[in-house]
Amino acid sequence: MKQLILASHNAHKVREIRELLEGQPVEVLSLSDIAWTEEIEENGSSFEENALIKARRIYAETGRAVLADDSGLEVDALDGGPGIYSSRFMGEETPYEEKNAAIIAKVEGLPEEQRGADFRCVMAFVYPGPDGKAVEKTAEGRVNGTVAHQTAGGGGFGYDPLFYLPERGCTMAELSEEEKNAISHRGRALRAVLPFIREWLTEDQLSGTESNETAGEAAVSREEPPIQKGGNMRSEINLRSSDDKTQLRGYLWKPEGEVKGVIQLVHGMEEHIVRYDEFARWLAKNGYGVIGHDHLGHGGSINSEEDLGYFAKEKGNQCVLRDMHAYTLRARKEFPDKPVFMLGHSMGSFFARRYVSIYPRDLDGLILSGTGQKPYLLVHGGKRMAKTIAVFKGDRYRSKFIEKMALGSQPLEKWLCTRQEVVDSYRADPLCGQPFTVGAYANFFRLLEELALEKDKDRVPKDLPILLIAGMKDPVGDMSKGVLKVYNRYKAWGLTDVDAIFYKDDMHEILNEADREDVFRDVLHFLDTRVERK
Repeated sequence: MKQLILASHNAHKVREIRELLEGQPVEVLSLSDIAWTEEIEENGSSFEENALIKARRIYAETGRAVLADDSGLEVDALDGGPGIYSSRFMGEETPYEEKNAAIIAKVEGLPEEQRGADFRCVMAFVYPGPDGKAVEKTAEGRVNGTVAHQTAGGGGFGYDPLFYLPERGCTMAELSEEEKNAISHRGRALRAVLPFIREWLTEDQLSGTESNETAGEAAVSREEPPIQKGGNMRSEINLRSSDDKTQLRGYLWKPEGEVKGVIQLVHGMEEHIVRYDEFARWLAKNGYGVIGHDHLGHGGSINSEEDLGYFAKEKGNQCVLRDMHAYTLRARKEFPDKPVFMLGHSMGSFFARRYVSIYPRDLDGLILSGTGQKPYLLVHGGKRMAKTIAVFKGDRYRSKFIEKMALGSQPLEKWLCTRQEVVDSYRADPLCGQPFTVGAYANFFRLLEELALEKDKDRVPKDLPILLIAGMKDPVGDMSKGVLKVYNRYKAWGLTDVDAIFYKDDMHEILNEADREDVFRDVLHFLDTRVERK
């Protein structure tokens, strides 16, 4: 089992991190566990800088993977203070009871709209890469709330008793440990950095150091020149789903410099948005903000494992489309006055095509990856069959017959991606490949039915820029023929800015293929040229 050093002596923090990492094949060690006594001066100007200062210092001394965080309370009325000085506010030896009372006194008499506050946390993960060099990743988590009029609750620690959560009607200190971990800024930051920890935990297997059938292929594929991933800040943005009971898991990737525009990523069936992290970071490196979320029934947008592959009891398609709209609005809030583009892959491409006919003025451009065109009779029959099975088995039933009819029976190697490590990673990911329920299939077939009938086609703006990208060996697009049908349909509708690019040797997931950097550049060229026209 690998060891991960947590850069803290704080017993509360160590317990919280261990609980959040429970079930992972890793032993979490505190600074006390490794007898670390040296004080590390946190002289950075941001949470990210301070977290990296600690992680780099401990990694340099131990050579082991380190997880460090810097977090604090930001109060709007105090110009974001105490912020990075949260632990040092009024002196480190001052009890938090006194610190909490002082902050409450500072905002006394202010109306509720001026009592806003955030808990922010940035986690820095530094670990040895396959070449022995340090790899650095950071991620951010944030919780919105207000300063309470008086402290309440005996749980948590620090500023928890004064941090009021309006949507829950209590302070952070009044939550149970389980409830707090589900929504805390530290929990959200950890969940955002967790994919990198998982990647590190499975690195030996992927690099071929363990004996298995695919080790040789994995080792060869890792010799490909790495893509520079650019700025490594990813923060979690969770919104309430339109189903009124699910918290959607979303992420935001922010460029370090000037922002040219925003891309909203819409993922495919039986996967999740973190699989697009490499592409999102590349776009951020090239000046574009990126936002995306897990659809209902996918990734972290579930209330239990039984929700995987399930949209909603009623009007599942509408819920998915409304959730997409909520993240479009959030993108415009995060990057005001910047053009917003949407990139939908696979199932996400079909939802994106329907989206532009329902919200015709929301987007400044559309990119469709791995799309296709299914005949009306086929999807209509699939919808009726799924609904019939749901009547007898329930809408959460998973039908192997419907799954096979929708996705075919070929192994992943024949259609997903030519890179074996991508296929292996997909298979190993517990949030990928979970069969759809018949309820969700009935919803999705209904969406495909509406597309086949060209519903609301006249609402799609004639000047909307659209780029279709696909592998010529992708069966979802009928080996490019289905993609051309979509292209020709848009041209027949009178759209004036439609283009298509095909990649000869690629399968379905062109954003993960060996030539993905070519795909990235083609997408960037499309974005840059359309932004210049604005």
